[in-house]
Amino acid sequence: MTPSPIEQTLLNQFRQLPQALQQLVIQFINLLLAERSQVTPFLSRPEPSTSVFDLAGSLIGSAEGPSDLSTNPNYLINKVP
Repeated sequence: MTPSPIEQTLLNQFRQLPQALQQLVIQFINLLLAERSQVTPFLSRPEPSTSVFDLAGSLIGSAEGPSDLSTNPNYLINKVP
């Protein structure tokens, strides 16, 4: 059976590692296989979405100026295309 492209990439990169790191990779794979039932649900959970409000909420009200920036009549008259 011919290895898939990802399997071939992994094999090529694995072969470039010193033996001690190859052992570490094998231990990690064994850990993943042993914990597969716990790891899979975690990886399949959707990322919680973060809104701009959540990210910039602390900045709200920290600047001075009109509440609606479209109230600047000079900007509306002299608008450059």
